[in-house]
Amino acid sequence: MVNNCRNYFALDEACRSGQKRHVWNTTKTDAAFKDGCRALGEVVYFFQQLEGDLREAVAFLTDPCDGSSVNIVVCELSFKQLINLASSLLPLFAIKEKQKAIKEWREILLAAQKAEEHRNRILHSTFAVSLDEHPVFVRTKRTAKFRKGFQENGECLDPKTMEKYRHEIGNVATRIVDFMGRTFPGWHVRQWSPNRP
Repeated sequence: MVNNCRNYFALDEACRSGQKRHVWNTTKTDAAFKDGCRALGEVVYFFQQLEGDLREAVAFLTDPCDGSSVNIVVCELSFKQLINLASSLLPLFAIKEKQKAIKEWREILLAAQKAEEHRNRILHSTFAVSLDEHPVFVRTKRTAKFRKGFQENGECLDPKTMEKYRHEIGNVATRIVDFMGRTFPGWHVRQWSPNRP
């Protein structure tokens, strides 16, 4: 698949410069396009699930007894703000094995930050399908920064790569819900009590 990606960028440049004309298999190209778009949608879906679970956790950590007013506030927070609040609020609770829980929670939040970086890198790109025998969905991101100058980065978004992103993002959402359930039983329905065993 990496060769497909290299072929795409070389062929794309040759076609844009007029050095080469290329005729491709539209059936395979269309299939690669549809599969790539579906996989992008799945990444978006899993990230939104992650963000929703994090939002619910922050709402609970802000007010464990009544979520009605705090839900209004947390729905307006950015992902970064949710991470910062989640990190700051947990230490305020008197929980079993507090230091161990705080360490695990911070590891989960670091994984959430990484998941957001992946999501942003993928979605803030342009997309195309390679123009060779076995088409593959690819992304390209171009940036022009003062220190680094113009840069063009690409990545093949083949099914294996997209599955890795989906799994990573979905795993973080699962870890959030699992951690909250173990640390605050009944948190989802606001039945947690600091006096419960």
